[in-house]
Amino acid sequence: MTAIESIKSVLSADAAVSLAYLFGSRAKGETSNRADWDIAVYLAEDRLAENPIWDKFKIEDRLSAVLATDAVEVVVLNRLEDPLLGFEIIANSLLLVEKDENLRIAFEGNALAR
Repeated sequence: MTAIESIKSVLSADAAVSLAYLFGSRAKGETSNRADWDIAVYLAEDRLAENPIWDKFKIEDRLSAVLATDAVEVVVLNRLEDPLLGFEIIANSLLLVEKDENLRIAFEGNALAR
């Protein structure tokens, strides 16, 4: 199983994750050991009533285990305040998980309109 397949498997199995993207250097094809894994996730709305930071840490921990590296950074998209980062994620990413196509379309449209 490739690293990306492993990431997809972990994120697809997580009920908290509605959408997930790989962005940054790995999405652009860089495979050096210095390249970290930048993952953006959109959490299910019912998870936001709880503390989403714990979901972020749990996801980072699981991904670090399957990738055998601590070079994993997870960004939660639900409350992303940096419109430039949102644009970068959408424009230059690989969609890893899409549990709801309408949610993805709405999120991407809102992010691009900011």
